[in-house]
Amino acid sequence: MTSLFLFVAAFVGGALNAVAGGGSFIGLPALLSAGVAPVSANATTTLAMWPGSLSSAVAYRREIGRAQHWLLTLGIASLLGGLVGGWLLIRTPDHRFLRLLPWLMLAAATTFTAGGRVAERLRQRGKAAAPASGAAGDEAPTGEIRHKWIAGLVRHGYIRRVDWLV
Repeated sequence: MTSLFLFVAAFVGGALNAVAGGGSFIGLPALLSAGVAPVSANATTTLAMWPGSLSSAVAYRREIGRAQHWLLTLGIASLLGGLVGGWLLIRTPDHRFLRLLPWLMLAAATTFTAGGRVAERLRQRGKAAAPASGAAGDEAPTGEIRHKWIAGLVRHGYIRRVDWLV
């Protein structure tokens, strides 16, 4: 029964990512409820979402190419954020990560909800030289920076669709 539950959660999480991102809001709690240790569940969810991100990036390479002037900046931010986040994650005990997790998910949900309005206000004031944050990561905290920046690109019109964020 646990396998079926995890299969359905993975399917729903993947579908959510294909539409708007946020599949980790389904996958991570499902793994935790199945008894997977918190840090391992986070890493597993991140790894499970990665192939979808890669295939979507390939599928939307033309849209990504239109934002080519941002790719180096986004790539460096993603690499640094992933390295620092991964380093912090593997050094965080499960009990501490489990205490932080609700706050991390709340921050991600808040960013997803309010990011567009904040970006619009900054753009109206003329202070938004770079894309503002937007969607919560469909991944663990290590990947959230990348998704916030990409969501900003979408909101600013550099990328038309967000399907490739999965």
